[in-house]
Amino acid sequence: MKNNEELQTIINKLSDRLDFAENIAKLGYWEIDFANKKIFWSKEMFNIFGFTPDSLKFNRKIFREHVLEEDLDLYKEKLKRLLKKRIPIEGKLRIKTRHNTIKYCLFKANIIKENGVEKIAGIFQDISEFVLKQIELKSANQEAERINIAKSYFLAQASHDLRQPLQALSIFVAALHDEQLNDKQRNLVNKIKQSSTGLGELLNNLLDISKIESGGIEYNEVTFDIGVLIKRLYGELIDIADDKHIKLKQCNCHHIVKSDPFLIERILRNLVSNALKYCKTKVLIGCKSYRDKVRIFVIDDGVGISESDMEHLFDEFYQSKEIENNQAQGAGLGLSIVKKISTLIGADIKVISKPGYSSCFYFDLYRST
Repeated sequence: MKNNEELQTIINKLSDRLDFAENIAKLGYWEIDFANKKIFWSKEMFNIFGFTPDSLKFNRKIFREHVLEEDLDLYKEKLKRLLKKRIPIEGKLRIKTRHNTIKYCLFKANIIKENGVEKIAGIFQDISEFVLKQIELKSANQEAERINIAKSYFLAQASHDLRQPLQALSIFVAALHDEQLNDKQRNLVNKIKQSSTGLGELLNNLLDISKIESGGIEYNEVTFDIGVLIKRLYGELIDIADDKHIKLKQCNCHHIVKSDPFLIERILRNLVSNALKYCKTKVLIGCKSYRDKVRIFVIDDGVGISESDMEHLFDEFYQSKEIENNQAQGAGLGLSIVKKISTLIGADIKVISKPGYSSCFYFDLYRST
């Protein structure tokens, strides 16, 4: 008698622990015994549907009345498939609980044998929390995408509308610079020229970002001489370097590469412009061949890049706090554009820097055979 009582105690404890585990996992167990026309639900199955085992006598109407009609038909079809093909089934459905709330459930089922009698056994798991979070996340992503597209459109329109008056300003400044001016007036004109140049660079960067983020820039691969591109870029930037009393040098190289010359020029222009801002006396543009690739590089003798800055170097609008008067150098968009374009063309931008001395930005392109 005592052994029976101890055995029953153990069984009760195991049952309680099983109920506890099902409740934590929000997972209920069920069986259908067709031979004896019986249906079994675990305690958690009742909980999922908003009932308790003692609140009503179980009948098949509970399931039919609380599973949404469009999902119930799918569930029945899967059960028929299980009985016909004898392979496990699974799926998702929605139920309307006793308290008129909607729950999302995962179900799985298979055929088992017990004492020679076949039954359908399965589980129901309440995954409502997970599904609702997924719905919220999808909604948030869609909203973020909408805002991002709107931002890119605004930047593109604003940049386009401002370019015309900016070009006119540049013409007026150039005309004014040719006039007979005293030293004070000429200094003022030079400052206006610098401001308009900086504004033009900012607008170009904003337009580039908006195009990249909206998918407006395409990668068109062709073969071209990287040396000719570097020479042309050098000719355009030498005057800017001279105005800043910086020695801009180029390595003579002639290598035929495969890439998009327009995008490569945009990367190099931003890298050189960045180098001219932070160098001390000189900047070098060049390339060298190795194996089946050509390495393009921009080296400056500037302040270098600290470890803390290296982590955020290509972030939008990032400006180092360690560089004095850094905000006057620009908005911090040039290198972020370099990174975005390099990702688009599949050329990984790398940096070698010695804080306080120099920096080298480089990337590789495949040679054309």
